[in-house]
Amino acid sequence: MPQQPIDQPEPSKQLPAAQNEIASPSAETAANESLDGETLTSEADADTSESEVGNNQVVDVDTLIDDETELDNATLFDEKSSYNEDSASDNSQQTEPTVEVEATGSGRFNPKELLRQYGATALACCLCLVLGFAASWFTRPQSVVPQEEATAEQPRPVYVAATSRRNEPISPLAPFADLEPRAIELGKRLFHDPGLSGDARISCASCHQVDQGGEDGRPVSIGIGKAVGNVNAPTVLNAALNFVQFWDGRVETLEEQLEIPIHSETEMGSSWERVVSYLTHNNDYMSQFEEVFGGPPTEERVKEAIVAYERSLITIDSPFDDWLKGDELALDSDEYSGYYLFKQLNCIACHQGPAIGGTMFQKLGEAKTYFADPQAVREIDLGRFNVTGHERDKFVFRVPALRNVASTGPYLHDGSVETLEQAVEIMIEYQVGVPTTSEDVRRIVAFLKSLSGRVPE
Repeated sequence: MPQQPIDQPEPSKQLPAAQNEIASPSAETAANESLDGETLTSEADADTSESEVGNNQVVDVDTLIDDETELDNATLFDEKSSYNEDSASDNSQQTEPTVEVEATGSGRFNPKELLRQYGATALACCLCLVLGFAASWFTRPQSVVPQEEATAEQPRPVYVAATSRRNEPISPLAPFADLEPRAIELGKRLFHDPGLSGDARISCASCHQVDQGGEDGRPVSIGIGKAVGNVNAPTVLNAALNFVQFWDGRVETLEEQLEIPIHSETEMGSSWERVVSYLTHNNDYMSQFEEVFGGPPTEERVKEAIVAYERSLITIDSPFDDWLKGDELALDSDEYSGYYLFKQLNCIACHQGPAIGGTMFQKLGEAKTYFADPQAVREIDLGRFNVTGHERDKFVFRVPALRNVASTGPYLHDGSVETLEQAVEIMIEYQVGVPTTSEDVRRIVAFLKSLSGRVPE
């Protein structure tokens, strides 16, 4: 409300000097206390006598103008001033409940101004809250399909590794890119055909079952005429990555390796002349060789086709390979900690490269003598010595690759170890030479199982 000019009262109605003051000393003290605590008299004290209320009641300025006779009992308050009860008769130190009083700069108590200041602020806060809730609701993403259906259609997320895998001593497997599909198909047919053997009962797949880990699951293989072999059949899976073939490394290439089982009396007991004759008298084979090689079957073409198939047997997409490629969810905690132990125990010194082995020779019993009883040593136990005749090559073997190792038991060159857990215990004891626990073995085995990849059809 705009301040209205107040006409000066007539001289006969001028207030005494004492009453013209804003407040008496005692009232000033009470006002200061009221300002410090920002208090006014509580409702409990509202039952005071009429005389006290009349002496302490706040009087509106407009009322003073209309009724000048009531000015004697009224007290004007300046900005931020307050009143107190009769302080002269009550000296107690009780602090009375207060509320803050807003006044205009003109010294008037203005309720409309109070409402304008605080009512508008409260209204604005409420409006902001309503608008905020509305905005969050309408901007929330809405699914166009049911949640279950949307989740089912989406592939599992791949969390890319935070650090590069380039520093790992193992790299993911990758298939050979230069293989002829028709040659692979022909080689697969030859690999599984027992007609190539001397009695037409033993095929390459008899000892190297591709869907069973690439070997036959026996300690030693059984060949033509139920002849018993003397060594554990190595897996054909990923064999193309070996730097030499057989346990003793007697040949280097897969083409050379084929010579041994074809002619061995305890394996296929055949010859290339017989093989070529058998294929030539088969019209289906003749047509297929013409299609792939542009000519009839020969020893070299048979070898090339079978080797093309063997080179295709790279077991890709193992959980460990997925982890190497950056999928953090590919390995669980046991598999990852098993890999950490595998490196910490320095197993990686021998089992390295893409196939995790097959890249070097190593003595069985490097840290502790494995063949403790010389009388129990057999010819097959001499390993590389049977090829070179060097004393240093006794008990030396090609380090086996560990890809798909969970499916290639029994283990070691003679198939004398039945389980993967036993094989791990032996390797830690005789190759590493450190004590271990069953928990360490369990975790390493979990890691080794993560090396099993997809076998090509």
